[in-house]
Amino acid sequence: MQRILLSLTCATLGFAGTLAAQGADGSSVLIRAGNLVVAPNEWLSGADARILIRDGKVAGIGASIPAEAARRARQINWEHATVAPGLVAVHDLLDQGADLGESIDAFTPSLVTADAFDPFGEELAGRPRTGITAVALAPTSDNTFGGIASVVQPGTTAMGGQVLPGLGYLKLALVRESLKNDRFPTSRMGAADLIRSAFRDAQRPLGPNGEGLSVVRGALEGGTPIAIHARTHAELTTALDLAAEFEITPILLEVQEIEDKTLERLRGSGVSLALAPLGYGSTEEQLEMPARLGAAGVRFSFLATRGTDLRRAAALAIQHGLDRAKALAAITQIPAEQIGAGDRIGTLRVGRNADFVVMNGDPVDLSSSLIQVWIGGEPVHVSAQHGQDTPEAAR
Repeated sequence: MQRILLSLTCATLGFAGTLAAQGADGSSVLIRAGNLVVAPNEWLSGADARILIRDGKVAGIGASIPAEAARRARQINWEHATVAPGLVAVHDLLDQGADLGESIDAFTPSLVTADAFDPFGEELAGRPRTGITAVALAPTSDNTFGGIASVVQPGTTAMGGQVLPGLGYLKLALVRESLKNDRFPTSRMGAADLIRSAFRDAQRPLGPNGEGLSVVRGALEGGTPIAIHARTHAELTTALDLAAEFEITPILLEVQEIEDKTLERLRGSGVSLALAPLGYGSTEEQLEMPARLGAAGVRFSFLATRGTDLRRAAALAIQHGLDRAKALAAITQIPAEQIGAGDRIGTLRVGRNADFVVMNGDPVDLSSSLIQVWIGGEPVHVSAQHGQDTPEAAR
């Protein structure tokens, strides 16, 4: 079925080129492209723009692919296209917000979003149509300690999506949605106090125990990344104070503003950011923020749930001074690292998942359009614009 799919897909994509079964190795595919983006700062072109896929993984790139392995693999030629790592969404509710939060208790670190994951959800299935190949399904921000975000991927129509085990982050929130009038905390100061108390209890060898504190303890010990939802300068300052006090390097989610003194605190701290989505209505200060962070050496991603919005944020940041490689990293490599999946997704190095987009130009150029999206070495979306519009194309 896979051989039939690939032949059908490439035969109907006049832009994408051709496929030929040249050898007996039915488990591997060799893709030739006009450009191959291995990582944001590593592009291959011409004869070196080749990637070998076997069993859903990248088995070889460029000139390092053995000649015999290349000869035996099925061939796909995209000589006028660019193959690049799939886009990664660092925070997404997948329209499941009602199932991803508990409003009664502000301390629910042991809530795991994978327990509410719908592998056949329409929102998940739609993400590849915009170039997204992996999503951090996150708890809501209704609680100070929201729970564990899970890394999930869309799949084929028949197979559904999947959870990538052992990945994600512990989400905390300092934003106003986490503050309630009918239960503690009712203020940002109270939320900070709750976080501080839980962290101290988790660090005490003979302190209180329980499932929730065990999760917090594991995160403080480095087993799980910590993400803190902090939009405003005041929330950001509180988060950085907690990070310094407990010597952690969290991801700060949906950051909207950064003052110069805060930028100095971030410099060299190891704390990374997921910036609020950039759009044509963003302020000049917001549009220039990525370039300021890049110049200061602060790692950041863009936060959005659609690949078109991620690419637009990257393009706008480039127009306002951000280096092109850093812009591409902010929607691929860095969000993958932030969600604990940097050794599996976000780049196309040997041994990583074969998750990629095929585009007719630079991924951060808004004039480029999406041709195909592959996850785990299989096509999951084929653009109607380039010749294929049937569900069978994504199976």
